[in-house]
Amino acid sequence: SLHESSILDRGGSSSRKQKIEQFSRSSREKLVQSKNKMFSKLTSILQHAVEALAPSLPLQDDFVYHWKAITHYYIETSDDKAPVTDTNIPSHLEQMLDILTREEEERESGETGPCMEYLLHHKILETLYTLGKADCPPGMKQQVLTFYTKVLGRIRQPLLPHINVHRPVQKLIRLCGEVLAAPTENEEIQFLCIVCSKLKQDPYLVDFFLEQNKVRRPEAPSLAAAEGPTGGLASPDTGQQPQGEQPPATPEEPQAAAAAAATSASPANSRTITTNNNNSGNNYNLVTSLLNLTRSPDGRIVVKACEGLMLLVSLPEPAAAKCLTENTELVGLLTDRLSAFYKALPQSMDPLDIETVESVNWG
Repeated sequence: SLHESSILDRGGSSSRKQKIEQFSRSSREKLVQSKNKMFSKLTSILQHAVEALAPSLPLQDDFVYHWKAITHYYIETSDDKAPVTDTNIPSHLEQMLDILTREEEERESGETGPCMEYLLHHKILETLYTLGKADCPPGMKQQVLTFYTKVLGRIRQPLLPHINVHRPVQKLIRLCGEVLAAPTENEEIQFLCIVCSKLKQDPYLVDFFLEQNKVRRPEAPSLAAAEGPTGGLASPDTGQQPQGEQPPATPEEPQAAAAAAATSASPANSRTITTNNNNSGNNYNLVTSLLNLTRSPDGRIVVKACEGLMLLVSLPEPAAAKCLTENTELVGLLTDRLSAFYKALPQSMDPLDIETVESVNWG
């Protein structure tokens, strides 16, 4: 009937209205999101344009401006879940780095400029470490690692002797290698390798990375005795001695397959390295982090980590060599890895053909 058809028409029109309203609502939300992104990009473009057209400020004022812009972001922002790439933080960090490089080029060799003085006096590296550890906003750890790497790599004057440099560098080292296949793994290995290269240039600087061990040495005999019969000046309470006395650690992995050699990390080794990383008070943390990264599934990371370890073992510093052999798992790791390689070789073969064996990954 006409009455029924009119009711159906009204019902159909109401459902169409609801769909239209939903569509328009979602369209408005997408439009707002796109406007926000566009506004953020426009702001960044305008900022660069203003910086290019405005009269050049003294380098220190320019440096302070960029640092204040980063700190103001944390004061003013309410969205701490937006990735750091959606902010101006990477641009400000890059500008700060360029200013430090330019300042050093304009000054005599070895002279510290006001921008570097500001960075050291205001503990900027310490603050950046805290932000990187919190990874706030997401991706900040990656930016901090990159900034540290570039500062240590581009600035020619020695920075590591400064307490406001080597102390945050030590802390950042402890964050490296914590998680295998982490999104920051590439930045972590680049940072660790630049630290190793700086130590290779000036081996005496390695003492700054052994200071935790030095704290233990002046302990009173009564305290050492209270820790147990294995505690003492030569063997800090790291749990290293009991592990070093475990001969079954090597036969725990009797596999002769090449896959075992490729992984090169038995469960016992994995536990030990992780334990050492946590007990950072008595660790050569630079070595520990590199050892952790030798277990990365990325072959390029593994090779770079091995290169860093080779630099460290070649340092002509007795204290570093002693700490490396006694307080890290490098010796045990090398022994287990060589043993796994040996077991992976065919039982009968010409020694000259060892490097041609395809079933063994020698990396």
